[in-house]
Amino acid sequence: MLQLVDDVIKLSMIETVDGHRSMNEKTEENVRKLVKFAIRESLKSLNRGFSMSPNFQISDEICRFLARWFLAERRMDTVEMSLDESSLDSKSDGRKFDENYIFSLEGLIHLSFGSNCVNKHAAWNGAMQILNEILKANRLNSRIVESIVSILWEKRKSYTSEYLRTSFCALLATVIPQGVRFGHFRIPSIDSILKYTLSLMPNVTSLPNAAILTENILKFRPKQVSKEAIRLIWDTVSRTSPACFEVLRLLSALVSFTEFEENSRFANDENVGKWSLRKDVIEWLLIDPSAHSHQLIRELCHYHPAFCYETDEPNTDDQLLRNLKMCHLIDCSSSTVLPHTTTVTQMRPTDAKIEEIVNYVDCKLKSMLSTELTLPIFVLSYEFSLKFPEVSFDFDLIYKRLPHLLQDLEPSEFLESIQNFSEWPEFLEFPPKFVPNFDCLMTYFLKNVENQLIDMTKKWETNPGKIVETLADYCRKWPKMREKMCKSMPFNRLVKNWILETEGDPYEMSNRFEKYSFLLSYRHLLITRETILARANNLLVAQSVTPQDGQIFEKLLCSSSLRNLVPPRRVIGPSFDGPTVALYPKNLEFDQRSVKIYLKRLRKSPFLAQNIVRTILENRNDDTWHLHATVLKLVMEDEQLLTVCIATIPNMVRYLKMYQIHFPPKSLSIRFLNLDKSSITACQKYLRKPKENGHLISPINLITLFGCEKSTWKRMILQFWRQFEREPVLVAERLYEFASESVDLGLQTRVVCILRALTSSEYCRTVLQDEQLKMAFDLTYRAIWMVLVKNQCSPELLELCDDAKLRNDLFGYRTPQIPPNQIDEFRLYEMRVAFSVENFLKFGIESGEDTVDFMDFGLAEFYKQLNENLTEEAIRGNEKRNIYIVDILSTVWLRLPWLRPHIQPIIARFKHISPAWKSFPQPPHLPATEHTFKWKCRFHLTLKFMNFWNQKTSDGEFATCIMIMLTSHGGGMHLKTNLIEPKQLIKLKNGTRRNVLCVLAKILKKETSKEDDIEEEVIEEAFFEALARSAAIFPDIATFTIPFLFHLCVDFKQKVDLGMSKLLSSLKGTPKDNQTVIFCLAECVDSVGLDSLARYESVDPEEPLQYATMWFFVMARLFLEHGYLTHAFAVANVLFDRLSSKKRNTMMIERISLEQIDKSEEMIELLVDIYVAEDNSTALSTLPPGVQNRPNVRKVMNKKQKEWMRLVSTAELDPREATILQWLCGLPSARSNNDIYLDSILRGRFTEYPKILDTPLKFVYFSLFHTALGTKISESVVEKKLQNPPTLLETRLMMLANGTANFEPESIEEHVIQAVRDVREAEFWRASSTFEKASEVNEKTKRMVLLAELLVENHAYDAAMLILKSWEEECLQWRVPSIDIDLIRIAGESVTCQAGDPRTAEINLRQMAPGKMSEAAIAEWCIVLSKITIDYRNDDVEGIRILDRGCRHLEHKTCVESRLKVLLQFHSICMGQLSKLEEYLETRSFRMKKQVIAEYEKQIEKKNSTPRVSRGTSGGDEMKRTERVKKEMRLEKADVEKVEGLVVSAARKAVQSAFQALSCISQLEDDEEAIRTSSLIVFPLIDVIYKYETDPGVVEALKDHSKTALPSKLWLCATSHLASKCFAVEKTPISRYLSQILCHLVYDYPYHVLHTILMYEFDKNGAQVREFLRSMYSVKTKRDVEKLREVVAMMREAHVAYRLGGLKWGEIDKEMFKNHGKWVKIHEK
Repeated sequence: MLQLVDDVIKLSMIETVDGHRSMNEKTEENVRKLVKFAIRESLKSLNRGFSMSPNFQISDEICRFLARWFLAERRMDTVEMSLDESSLDSKSDGRKFDENYIFSLEGLIHLSFGSNCVNKHAAWNGAMQILNEILKANRLNSRIVESIVSILWEKRKSYTSEYLRTSFCALLATVIPQGVRFGHFRIPSIDSILKYTLSLMPNVTSLPNAAILTENILKFRPKQVSKEAIRLIWDTVSRTSPACFEVLRLLSALVSFTEFEENSRFANDENVGKWSLRKDVIEWLLIDPSAHSHQLIRELCHYHPAFCYETDEPNTDDQLLRNLKMCHLIDCSSSTVLPHTTTVTQMRPTDAKIEEIVNYVDCKLKSMLSTELTLPIFVLSYEFSLKFPEVSFDFDLIYKRLPHLLQDLEPSEFLESIQNFSEWPEFLEFPPKFVPNFDCLMTYFLKNVENQLIDMTKKWETNPGKIVETLADYCRKWPKMREKMCKSMPFNRLVKNWILETEGDPYEMSNRFEKYSFLLSYRHLLITRETILARANNLLVAQSVTPQDGQIFEKLLCSSSLRNLVPPRRVIGPSFDGPTVALYPKNLEFDQRSVKIYLKRLRKSPFLAQNIVRTILENRNDDTWHLHATVLKLVMEDEQLLTVCIATIPNMVRYLKMYQIHFPPKSLSIRFLNLDKSSITACQKYLRKPKENGHLISPINLITLFGCEKSTWKRMILQFWRQFEREPVLVAERLYEFASESVDLGLQTRVVCILRALTSSEYCRTVLQDEQLKMAFDLTYRAIWMVLVKNQCSPELLELCDDAKLRNDLFGYRTPQIPPNQIDEFRLYEMRVAFSVENFLKFGIESGEDTVDFMDFGLAEFYKQLNENLTEEAIRGNEKRNIYIVDILSTVWLRLPWLRPHIQPIIARFKHISPAWKSFPQPPHLPATEHTFKWKCRFHLTLKFMNFWNQKTSDGEFATCIMIMLTSHGGGMHLKTNLIEPKQLIKLKNGTRRNVLCVLAKILKKETSKEDDIEEEVIEEAFFEALARSAAIFPDIATFTIPFLFHLCVDFKQKVDLGMSKLLSSLKGTPKDNQTVIFCLAECVDSVGLDSLARYESVDPEEPLQYATMWFFVMARLFLEHGYLTHAFAVANVLFDRLSSKKRNTMMIERISLEQIDKSEEMIELLVDIYVAEDNSTALSTLPPGVQNRPNVRKVMNKKQKEWMRLVSTAELDPREATILQWLCGLPSARSNNDIYLDSILRGRFTEYPKILDTPLKFVYFSLFHTALGTKISESVVEKKLQNPPTLLETRLMMLANGTANFEPESIEEHVIQAVRDVREAEFWRASSTFEKASEVNEKTKRMVLLAELLVENHAYDAAMLILKSWEEECLQWRVPSIDIDLIRIAGESVTCQAGDPRTAEINLRQMAPGKMSEAAIAEWCIVLSKITIDYRNDDVEGIRILDRGCRHLEHKTCVESRLKVLLQFHSICMGQLSKLEEYLETRSFRMKKQVIAEYEKQIEKKNSTPRVSRGTSGGDEMKRTERVKKEMRLEKADVEKVEGLVVSAARKAVQSAFQALSCISQLEDDEEAIRTSSLIVFPLIDVIYKYETDPGVVEALKDHSKTALPSKLWLCATSHLASKCFAVEKTPISRYLSQILCHLVYDYPYHVLHTILMYEFDKNGAQVREFLRSMYSVKTKRDVEKLREVVAMMREAHVAYRLGGLKWGEIDKEMFKNHGKWVKIHEK
């Protein structure tokens, strides 16, 4: 009886669309009464059962019945039984004894049911079970579910029975995946539920359900679980037994859905090294080994464990429910599937395994096999060997020992273990002891289902019927097993033989075939059916059966065959019965005839027939679209079927409208469905007589016409192109609307075929000869294809695309691989895109015919090529020509969001160029003008066409955009003011009435319109009218139109005050969080201009209100919040001018501080926020002292001054900043506050491992971790796992980590990431014995040294030592002599020195032997040691000696760079020493010494000149005094001479070192680098040479340098200096040698040098120039002297013409007369 009631209720719960009725009101009322009665009586019966017996339980079937009935009652009641939140939350004390209340859903929820029973806890347990089934259906409102949970949670303390607690845990487990707001109001939080469930785990009874509840929390609510809760779960699980399967599931969820510390402890306190947690878990699992744990052990061996216990629950639906679901009359989500079986999609970034864990498990299992062999251990070992083939076990001996072991097992123990085999071991015999146990035997069969060699006919033929019946039941419950069964030949033979066993009884064979044929493969299915039919025919011939019986057999067998086909196999034919076809329509290949036949057969069963209609219409393979018209015709002819289809099939009305052309216009259904009767009539007339009725077709009718059958497409195509030629705007919109609607209905192939037919027709070539029409159609075509590929992109579909660029781009970036037949075309496409990128970099987007096709900006390949070809020089060069590439990228970024992943790497590369790149996206640098606006408008519209599929659009918007594009090309005839219907226009205007941009567009349109014919026309009137009208309706168009309208208003109409007032007034209604609006306002500010914005002189600051300073503050704050710092600062400047305007005269005289102006506090706050956002410490220091101690200000100031220790104590640090600062300061990591993965990267400690890659830094760590392993990583999986798109900084870090960076690191963080990657890469090379990479290791060493120098500059000494130490340890492990370890150690000593311990560094450096070092190490050793000696010991002589020693060591080496590095340092120190000595010569003390010497000389001379005194005087004293003076004079002279000697010696060393450096520089391969480096030496050298030109040492050095192979290219920059000295009046000892150098320059670079020399020809020493040139002609040399004569003659003529060109006519005559003789002589000579 219950089953009958349940069937009635099932039929009453048929799902309908949009509230359509599936039965009449009377039937519905009867069913409602039946439901209420059934619920009440059933609950009464259950209540009596609980009262009578303490062991009474509710069966699962009754629970499902009652749950379904409660949901049906709730659905059918118009007044919802007072089942709402208020009623559920009420205590209901007054009704708790009311029978209707007790036996209702409310009674169950409040546990009033059974409360008066003796066994009330058993009754409550039953109520919990029923509520659990109701909640599983997921049909209740989420708020009601929340109320149920909160009510039951409050009563949890009264659940004293363990079984009741278990049911409550099961109910909570059901609710966890649903949309309940845990922790809100009275709803328990996840932490509270976790504590409750963990408290139940120690109890054996409640352990399984408590574990399932905890598992669901981890799977579906992982973000709400705190780290402390996770540690508590680990701790609780460690105290349970691994024999419990639910605990294993919980452990699998723990390792799969949470981040755990790899080196923490689980159930073992012993230190087992790396990966300790996994090892502990494995050891814990093997203490009490269970065969269930083999999957968990396998997952623990992977870096990213996946949940491994996903199982299919058995299907408990009866036949009626299955039929309703197959007909889609009941939502499949109502199935009572347990929530913990819901699949949580997990994709591994890599399938790599942890070798250490694999080896650990291998050792453990082998040890256990040798000591304590049991069946579970064998199962674990066998499954482990299958998953990891590299692990080998000696199973031969084990197979011999197992039979004796199995004899001692009970059947239940044996069954529990063998159920965990993924496949039966080949050499394991099934023990005869367990053959009588049918469960064990069936498990053996199921584990051999893929074994094609199993014998199913002889050994097990004792009871084949029971075996087949059991297999059938199993496959019905677990449908996935059916697929394996159908592929097994032994099982197919067993089933076939069982069906055909009764050869003479066709009735029994047919019956068995109907029941078991679904187990057969397609081939055996046909063979068995034909065999039965053949036997039946033989019996028919023998007259054992009647012809009617034969027909029944044939019909029954055919229906069974159809029902049991496995898709994608399908059969063709009209011979099947209608109900079977309706239930299994996917197994039949429909055609025009069969559709008509089956729908006619099901005329009395519309609910079955609708499934055929649904299958044909909703076929996502899109291979039945040609049948849609036929099917819908038949539906329209059957009113009952039409009603059912509309009620049950989603989008049925849309399908009918799509194909309305096929319906009779006079049908009542046309009126009922509100179809366009006139359009249907016109289109049908046209298709019947196209020549006579072509005039009836208008653009409005095209959508109706597109629904015609393929046979009449030619007429549709003709009419389309005719209409497109007349009304391209409307026709394009109709085509796009049709395509969008078709794609929504799954008709992609039909749309593509229509497009192919349109583009391949001869009418297309004729119409599209017009460039404007071609442009409109191309844009429409691209927009339609973007809709077509928005969800899926199949290669078969793409091959039908006529847009070659889009087709190839989609092949390259949306399909797994490019088809082989498309590879050549794709390469050609890459060349075309490269040419387009080249044009873009040359001309931008505003250069007419040479510009790039705007549709190329919608191609991913364009940005790939742009990233490869774009350079910093190209960016800066284009910006000088006012071509800002970043502005174009900003527009694409905002307009085409789906291209952001391709644009972001470009922005990340060049973020250092300017603020626009760093704070991307930013408003354009240049506002649109009357010359550039058309290009900007076309660019924006083109991007909009490619993004129509991704945004919500209004009716008429597509046509409006097409119209604007056409009018922008001078197509004034395309201007239409009636594109949108009046009703729709009113609706649009009402919708944008409060839109700031549209309101601004309306106002500015009136103010900027052309007023008369005399007024100058800035842009075409038609274009302006189309644009302004559209901007007032469509906000998306207004975003790029309003800035230009402001430009017209201010610059052309000169309505500055009006423009300013409207701009400021618009801030009142500006949404603060709308980036598009703020971006547009920033552009408006640029268009208006700061000069207009700052017109405070003409306006009183107090009046009018729209000019009040508050609006400037609002504007600045808006720009600041959205990152437009440049605009915010500009507005702040205007604000300051406005606020200080009253004190302007006073400010001219005396300085007024910021605190003395009006609204000073607001102004200061604004400036502080702007400067802090810019990290501008210099600007912050100019603000008043009151703000200098603010935390955010001090943070910026300390960062600038590199005071890291002060920053560490700052409270305003995020985890990333705190991590970096602690590392820079050398502090130990505080893992509780830091980003543990960034901290591990910086410290080179890869002991943790991120399982869930949901943040960019985890991905960085993950990439660096696997760099050392050479693991293959799935980048697409990683990108999908990131919770939020990465920032530019994070993108750069990710690119550096995965090795795809095509830029140099900038920040310290980036340099460290690069260095750590180098270390990890070297580890991989070493591990894979790639020792030929030693040279690359040395290159990485140089980068490490540079990084250490960078860290030292930033006072991060400990960090620098850490980097060098880790790299040194890695290099030592290579054990390759060619690896330069000395260089690392020298760099380390340099860091030690600068960290404050120069003595230790010097000792360590002097203990090194430079003779055994590499060239780079010798150079570094000399430089570092000399620096320590000079800077810290103040011993210049020793420092120079060390460098001189290094130069000698490197003299015969091949490395030019190393030698040059030492020589440059040597020359720098020599010049520094000379500079110090020269400065000493100018000091007062040295001058006094010389004055003292002069005074002594005077005294001695005076003494010698005076006559001798008489003998009476004391001559002895005088002589002593004289001797003392002479001695002091000699000492002073010696000091002065010593200093002067040191100066001369230093000058000689400086000159010699410079010549050595120049000689080394000349050997560089890069000429530009050589010239740049030499220019830093040559000019100071010339100064020294000229200053000490009389010193023989200097002269000798110059002489030697001029005689050797002079590097003339390095002296070229000093030509004028050399010429001025050579041709001076006074000759010096160096003049001769300078002339030789100049001679070399003339020979090598005559055109560069001769002009400078000839400048001196007409000076007073011009004869020297001529003598110099004559001497060059007469010198014997291998050079071409005659050629030089010709060059000199030509240069002289050019020089004379140049001189005359600078004189006036009178001066020219005078000059010619004056110098005529001289020039004649010159020419003669």
